[in-house]
Amino acid sequence: MQPGAAKSLNPFVNNPQIVDVICMAEQYKKRPSEIVFIDEEYSAFCFDQVCLYLLNHCTDLKTGEIDFKKLRFKNKNQNNSNSNNDFMNHIQKQNQRR
Repeated sequence: MQPGAAKSLNPFVNNPQIVDVICMAEQYKKRPSEIVFIDEEYSAFCFDQVCLYLLNHCTDLKTGEIDFKKLRFKNKNQNNSNSNNDFMNHIQKQNQRR
């Protein structure tokens, strides 16, 4: 395991906009890591795994219906524009580390 890989993904998985990324990935038939441009192979794998876990958690096994209301995020009252900016800043920082 690469040092800090899981910790660096924390802003992604605690952000309600991960649902948007999952939906876009499903719609465009891409990996979630491709949607948010994660180039580092292990981080991309971890992010894709988290998205798959969340999608499976929200999918009803009998009907196949997806209910993202099952997810709960820490900062529920956070302003969306701030979380968008934080999300994009994190992606840019990760890409600059290459």
